[in-house]
Amino acid sequence: MLRSTVASLRCLPTVSSSFPAIASVLLSSSLTHTSLTACSSNTSTRRRQRQLHHAYHSTGLCPKDIKMTWHVAGEEIPVTAAEGKSLLEVAHENDIELEGACGGELACSTCHVVFTPELYGKLPEKKEEEEDMLDLAWGLTDTSRLGCQIKVSPVLENAVITIPEETNNMLGGEEGETAKPAGAPVDPWAK
Repeated sequence: MLRSTVASLRCLPTVSSSFPAIASVLLSSSLTHTSLTACSSNTSTRRRQRQLHHAYHSTGLCPKDIKMTWHVAGEEIPVTAAEGKSLLEVAHENDIELEGACGGELACSTCHVVFTPELYGKLPEKKEEEEDMLDLAWGLTDTSRLGCQIKVSPVLENAVITIPEETNNMLGGEEGETAKPAGAPVDPWAK
């Protein structure tokens, strides 16, 4: 039975990349072996796709897409992000100029973002390491956080995330050159 279930899952191109997880869900669900047999007709294929789609999405295995708006240098940028990614990752994937000089390792404050007071109160507690890095952030506010430490979750649905006008890169740069416009290009070899 498992082999024919897996074979049926492989014939559905929209779910073939995650068939092991779906197979375990289906084996424990009310879907029967006969409803997952070979993909022979368009009608039965569509019915199986709907059943698989429902079984997959009802298990919580599929990350939810969260809509948010980024404010960067006076511009509003609407973004849809997958649940579980950090805001730093979301910014980079959407060409939003959020530096993240340390690559999200909690060793700088260049991914400093600001939230609305209402949303800030709903975010997870800051760790001591994040507090220490935020002390170095340029333009720190009461609702500042580091983008590398905030994961996309339903709490961020319709959030407004602001990137401060300047950042403070403590990892490099010339002597006395700590503040620079957010998203300015970094060339470590330039003198």
